[in-house]
Amino acid sequence: MLHFQLKQQILKRGNLNPSKWLIANGINSTSATRLLNGKQKSLKLSHLTDICVGLGCTPNDVLYWDKSQKRVHLAPEHPLLTQLKDPPNMADWKKIVKSMNADNAAKLHDIAQQLLAEEEAERKGGTD
Repeated sequence: MLHFQLKQQILKRGNLNPSKWLIANGINSTSATRLLNGKQKSLKLSHLTDICVGLGCTPNDVLYWDKSQKRVHLAPEHPLLTQLKDPPNMADWKKIVKSMNADNAAKLHDIAQQLLAEEEAERKGGTD
């Protein structure tokens, strides 16, 4: 079954409060909570558009196929299995960052800045 992985995508982009980010990008607070807790089963295309524009991603980045759901049987080569990525394990991201000492936090910050700069360069290079 398809599920949203919005929390992980928002955290990956440095927004440490996914709920506030969703609300600031046009999602009401109830839907934001449901999306982040895996309870929301649908999303307006206009909201999906706003989310993808805000995150600089595609719908494939915010959806994943839950392989544990056996309700639908897919062939191993089906695009839902081969093209949608599993969500990254980012549940403890805030906890990890908060528990770091200042030196390691600074190193992590530098690495993140470098990765962001590389992503930005790739995006700009892909649109020329």
